[in-house]
Amino acid sequence: MIFLACKHNKRRWILDTPVEDLVHHTLLDIADIGVVDLPPRIYEEELMAFVTPFVEDAKKYGINIPKETQNMLRQVVYVDKLSMQGGPGVMAACNRYYTYQKTVSGRKKLNWMTIEVLRKESRDYTGDDESKRLILLREIMYHEIFHCFFNKGHLPPGKSGIMSATFTKGNKRAFRQWPALVEEMFSKEYIDLIPDAS
Repeated sequence: MIFLACKHNKRRWILDTPVEDLVHHTLLDIADIGVVDLPPRIYEEELMAFVTPFVEDAKKYGINIPKETQNMLRQVVYVDKLSMQGGPGVMAACNRYYTYQKTVSGRKKLNWMTIEVLRKESRDYTGDDESKRLILLREIMYHEIFHCFFNKGHLPPGKSGIMSATFTKGNKRAFRQWPALVEEMFSKEYIDLIPDAS
């Protein structure tokens, strides 16, 4: 049995050196910082195709994801290497960033998020059958989008669902139970069970 996981990186200073999931909170001297350019919007069409359905599913269960939150998602991309390295079996990551920009009225906090999916590892997990691959990819993407949009971690040990810390290769839940998994994912009970990420 092969277990694969994702990594959820807590919000971090863009200028910090990351160490696993730790966030180093050091006050940044912004005296010399002027305009801070946010990273460009880069979206892999295949991966972005899951964002709108996620938002619509959330709305179906009474959860509105503000446009402001959606707009913080700057990049959704396949990569060969994650920006912040995870452990063995990690195949995707939600990264949350922030920095400060000096403005006339003081400093302004800038937040943004990225989702990275390892190209080879995700392909190994989802396989080559295109219809099956997209069903499994949808599960991975819903997991990562939930991390980013809700700023939540994983379900506690012993609880299963889309927000479990690991996926088991060969698990058929995404094929057999998708509507129930989504309903559970957006239920108040499950959202309350999942700890905040930061």
